[in-house]
Amino acid sequence: MRQYVILYKRGSGKEFARLNPADHANLIDREEVREAIELMRLRQFLEATCVRLDDELFNIVSFTQPAIAPNAFQFTEPA
Repeated sequence: MRQYVILYKRGSGKEFARLNPADHANLIDREEVREAIELMRLRQFLEATCVRLDDELFNIVSFTQPAIAPNAFQFTEPA
């Protein structure tokens, strides 16, 4: 099952936070982030991408494993 995690930081901080689906859906519900996720969903050879919006940085990293990982999002597989 293909999944992805989103690492996020704001400003010049050096630490990334790992976003989770339950608490951070509103934070990632932005057109640019949704487009990056959709591109990765359709192009399975893409394993990671970054989106910068002003002072916010989203690192989206995909992986495959049989069970759902903690704090991971699932790709909706293409039809």
